[in-house]
Amino acid sequence: MRACGYSVRDVAVRAVVPGPVLFARYAFPPNSHGFCGPGDSTAFFEYGVAGTDDRGLRDLSQQFAGAWPYLELIAEATGLDDPLDRRVVEAYWWAVRGWIRSVRAPWGIRWRSVFGP
Repeated sequence: MRACGYSVRDVAVRAVVPGPVLFARYAFPPNSHGFCGPGDSTAFFEYGVAGTDDRGLRDLSQQFAGAWPYLELIAEATGLDDPLDRRVVEAYWWAVRGWIRSVRAPWGIRWRSVFGP
């Protein structure tokens, strides 16, 4: 099926955003209001707009003291090496509440050790 000269597959392939960039796009709004993350929200915004995934974006992302431990825990629990893997980022922003309820030991124990009761 073609629309505007693109097939559905073309659009789907182009729509995939790397995990770190997706995190920047989701996290920018609260960051821009000073609620969390790095003090340089402009740089964080620019990464999200440019779609650039590099060490600088990853360093800025780790400055989210609230989100970063969750990302690490979700990555660990799912056997993924990268806390900014797109699947981890999506789980954090879209499904973390349901995931938390389904956590089983030893992850439940680990969860409590990181975040308290």
